[in-house]
Amino acid sequence: MMEADIVRKLLITIVVLFAGILISYGVLWLTTPVSQTLPTMEQTHLPEGLQVGRWLMTGREVPANWLGQKFQGKMMQEPINVIIVDEIAATPEAAVQYLLESCEAIGYLSRRGHSSDYRGQLGNIVYPQLPRQENHAFSNAMYILPNNHGRIFGPHFFAGRYYFAGALSRESINLFSEIRHVYASFETAKQDFAARMKASGRYSIVGAVAMENAFSPNESMTTGDHDGTAILLRRGK
Repeated sequence: MMEADIVRKLLITIVVLFAGILISYGVLWLTTPVSQTLPTMEQTHLPEGLQVGRWLMTGREVPANWLGQKFQGKMMQEPINVIIVDEIAATPEAAVQYLLESCEAIGYLSRRGHSSDYRGQLGNIVYPQLPRQENHAFSNAMYILPNNHGRIFGPHFFAGRYYFAGALSRESINLFSEIRHVYASFETAKQDFAARMKASGRYSIVGAVAMENAFSPNESMTTGDHDGTAILLRRGK
């Protein structure tokens, strides 16, 4: 009987320790970058000095190209077009939680039906996307309808603030296309996302950052209607 009690107590201890490890990993998973290797890609310096990657990246850390879909006969490249700064959050977890609540408040819910596993670079760190769920993106409508959607990366702590970078785009539906979700606009989604954040009072629009990530019409690649800038949103004190 004594040996059975010892074994039972040992098993309980192992289970408790394992549960603690899982809980700790879950918290870290929200904020821990997937890589600290600086990829060979273009970056833009924000006025504060932070370097931000210019492109939405795939899980292989190469610029995303709308799953290989062409626009007007050219291969696409998907730009970073929103920068978010949180000057109030005291921890990365708090910055993420406020951002998630803000996206939900303006109707950009975490919805299924979108490709996932994207990356974004801030400083010398490559971050996984928010939302974390597989095949999810922040979107203002169901995937079976035309919608604005996006992925956001961070938070990255720099100069006493938490920074995020986002890639927003609008897609339409083409049932006769090999890729049913077809590109419609980068500008429409960017402007709508920023306007809703401003109207909600949760972030303010403080300007635009020249990202230098728009291709000219005479180049072989295209960024569609993207104007080469990222809207800068701020949660200030």
